[in-house]
Amino acid sequence: MRKYIIFIVFILWTLLHVYFLQLNSVLKIADSFAYLQMSHYLANFNMNWFWTGWFGFLYSLPIAVVKFVIGDDFLSAYFVNISLFVVSGVLLYQIWKRYLTREYNVLLMIVFFLSSTLIHYNINILSENIYLPLFLWFILFLCNYIDNKSLGDTAVNVMAWNSLWFLGTKWTVVFSLISGFFLALLYLTRWEAFIYVGSLFLLVFFLAFVWEFSFKKATGIFIWIVVSFFVFISPYIVYLHGITWDWWLTNKWSSNIRQANMRWVDVMDDSGFEKSVWELTEDKHHLIAGFAGWLAYDKPQTKESLVGYFLDNPSIVLGRFFVNQKKLYSQSLPKLILWDALREYQNSDSKFYNNKIFFVILILPLLLILNGVYKMIVNQTSFITISAPFFIVASVFFTLFFVIDRYFLIFIPVALLVMVYGIQEFPSKESFRRGRYISFLAVLLGIYGLGAQAYFFNHIGDDGEYRLKMEAGVWLKKNICKRKVCSYKVMERFPVVTYYSGTKVRWLTPYVENLDDLLEYAYYNKVDYLVVDSVDFEKYRPKLNFLLDSSRKYKGLKVLKRFEDGEDVVVLYEFER
Repeated sequence: MRKYIIFIVFILWTLLHVYFLQLNSVLKIADSFAYLQMSHYLANFNMNWFWTGWFGFLYSLPIAVVKFVIGDDFLSAYFVNISLFVVSGVLLYQIWKRYLTREYNVLLMIVFFLSSTLIHYNINILSENIYLPLFLWFILFLCNYIDNKSLGDTAVNVMAWNSLWFLGTKWTVVFSLISGFFLALLYLTRWEAFIYVGSLFLLVFFLAFVWEFSFKKATGIFIWIVVSFFVFISPYIVYLHGITWDWWLTNKWSSNIRQANMRWVDVMDDSGFEKSVWELTEDKHHLIAGFAGWLAYDKPQTKESLVGYFLDNPSIVLGRFFVNQKKLYSQSLPKLILWDALREYQNSDSKFYNNKIFFVILILPLLLILNGVYKMIVNQTSFITISAPFFIVASVFFTLFFVIDRYFLIFIPVALLVMVYGIQEFPSKESFRRGRYISFLAVLLGIYGLGAQAYFFNHIGDDGEYRLKMEAGVWLKKNICKRKVCSYKVMERFPVVTYYSGTKVRWLTPYVENLDDLLEYAYYNKVDYLVVDSVDFEKYRPKLNFLLDSSRKYKGLKVLKRFEDGEDVVVLYEFER
């Protein structure tokens, strides 16, 4: 029976994630449209529609494949998500069965599947769903190589490296090629993964120091990794050059630097993000970051220099770095590890939640992670050697600009692994080991079970305000297009109406303060319809919020249809030519 426990855990918690899918029965995340858009064109073998290159296409690929069977891209994405999460669990088990006993691996699987953080991303159509298993697969590959010390010197290897160190031996070349391939897969999913080239630099040279093989050999391995990485991503780099006219790893540099300068340093500032991405260029015809519809970058975007960002005012950059470091460790990471259990404690007026005993119980996972890190260092566990360079590079690089929680999501399984290892290595007498396991199992089930329950009840019914936008999109498709795929251009902040209207091209409502600039942009780009809704405009476009009053006549706009449901309002306007 014991050998089937892991399998039973997988089945039960997979069904739990399927049950949570009801929280997202309507498309309501802007990025989700981009991935479904690319999956549509990939399914139709149209390789020219990778949009503006802001989003990696790899996540959309399995959705496109599954769509051939299921037919609906929304359901296909959910099938892909659940499947990939199970794969993540299997990879996690494969990594840690070498470090944990079976009973502690069961505990790890329970916490992994119950984490409300991971549930949240798993039930949303976001690239983290493939980014996470790819990262775990890469870690597993590194564990296999390093645990076997395949990079160590032998007498033959030493002779080869002294003469042809830049070519290496068979196993080091294979290691380098596969590492470059994994980095390429991560990069084609999320562009910021290129920073982990630096992680492999730290890892390879640390191993050279610990295993006492030549730094010349370490240099050769790293050169092979970098070369293979660029060879694998070169077709996509050529594609980016075709739409941006620049040779860059990403076309988001200017936008991200603008965001770093415009956001508040300690909170996520919506206006900073909106202005940095959706502001119009001087000619009022293009978005300043080139992020619109299918437009190529035929007008210059603002060229923010990375060197200038660091050198123009180093004291500001350094101050932002330390503030973001504080935010990362005091807010973002605890929130990702505990998620809704922590939010439930913070928001509740109940005496049960606000007493000191419960607070100590709640932060227990964080203390166990610290113990796990300590025990790994003392026991010289290879996992800490492998995972630490990835986290170090991410924690330094991202905090130089701004902290977004999802950038650190891939480290949550790593944190959970370390936490359970901290429990396994927790000191206790032989006679109390069974009691220790049962006690920690009960506490973690309570914490993460509370988080999962809180997440469900906090988000049940969230689709309501977006259902009105879905209704508007369905109406537009039924009454105007009447086809499966429509060619008109719909402009809105979050592309919910756009998605359900049947068009596969997204047009963003720019960040402007007057109607004339909006009309200038819409007329030049031949946009057909404008969506004004209370969900997005009151928060993201307050200067244009007056358009919710459809009883007035506005220059250049004609009311097509108004939808209301309580306080929620959606107005469809047609641009008059």
